Amino acid sequence: MITRVSVIGTLPPVKGISAYTLEFCSALARLCKVDFIGFRKLYPEFLYPGGTVDLSASPVEIPNARQRNTLSWSNPLSWIRAGFAFDAPVVHAQWWSFVLAPVFAVMLAIARMRGKRVVLTVHNVAPHEQARWKELLNRSIFSLGDAWIVHSRQNKETLCAAYGMPEGRVHVIPHGILAPRGPDMSRENARAALGIGADEKVVLAFGNVRGYKATDVLIKAFRAMDAPGKRLVVAGKFWEDRARYDDLAGGDPSITFIDEFIPLDKVTIYFRAADL
Repeated sequence: MITRVSVIGTLPPVKGISAYTLEFCSALARLCKVDFIGFRKLYPEFLYPGGTVDLSASPVEIPNARQRNTLSWSNPLSWIRAGFAFDAPVVHAQWWSFVLAPVFAVMLAIARMRGKRVVLTVHNVAPHEQARWKELLNRSIFSLGDAWIVHSRQNKETLCAAYGMPEGRVHVIPHGILAPRGPDMSRENARAALGIGADEKVVLAFGNVRGYKATDVLIKAFRAMDAPGKRLVVAGKFWEDRARYDDLAGGDPSITFIDEFIPLDKVTIYFRAADL
């Protein structure tokens, strides 16, 4: 029986994959001891238009988990030190961005050399913006795993077909629901906070606005929909030219853009206010 697991990822106030990792480590720590190694400095801001630090968030403490935020994207020595610092028999890495390939390659190669078993939760099986070199970086990290976790059956099929991972070692675990981190509130209060009428029919598109998410298609479909009292709220940082989306909205007063990162303690407001 495994009594300790080392986990690689990010936790608040660093962004990255923090919301998921927080839930994951909290659940895992109820079963065994967690040795968390995270980032004190993620990749440069220009590589992540949404910013890499949530200035509104504070560091979190997870019971039964030792937390060491020692990694820096720009300091290879921190990658090497981390590789030799894993003290659990299993290293569980959260993989989400090709930008981190050098960091993960060094850490996981050292972990494998030391006889550790490596599990990868693959959040992005294929790069959001396709490019051959990004796929090669993905492949270099996937090859260091002993087992892989994906969030859907389609992801498993892609991982096995495109990257040749053995089907028996790829496990489907659906992405869990993130626990509310801020104060709960009623639908009425949430709508009042966002300036939304009580009787409006609200569609919410939540998260960073990037090309692969097809927010442009959503806006076009929404404008074509004949539904009195409709409201579309697009809440998240724009990674692309905002003017393009403003043009698509055409000044429609039923479309609202919230062009900013939504902190964890504010997420509940948007979901409470939404119908869809």
